[in-house]
Amino acid sequence: LLAALTSAIDVDQFLLKIKKPKGIVIGLICQYGLLPVTAFALSFIFQLPSTLSVALIIIGTCPGGAGSNIWCFVFSADLPLSIAMTTCSSLLSFA
Repeated sequence: LLAALTSAIDVDQFLLKIKKPKGIVIGLICQYGLLPVTAFALSFIFQLPSTLSVALIIIGTCPGGAGSNIWCFVFSADLPLSIAMTTCSSLLSFA
């Protein structure tokens, strides 16, 4: 599925997003900084059990995957940025 979406963009568009990573950096800060803190805050506010709190924080930290790329394609959003963000966040999740 991701291969089908990547065929909808030009390689130069993807490389431009990698060479000028402002959007990718903002996305990574949100994904690995803001989302886990928000998940922790929600689990604290709603006083979730510890197992659900840990699960919510882990899900909040996981990479978006192909789902975000599909929605970007459907709504004609910045698909090269979404694919570059998915690539970088997936690679970073292994680090």
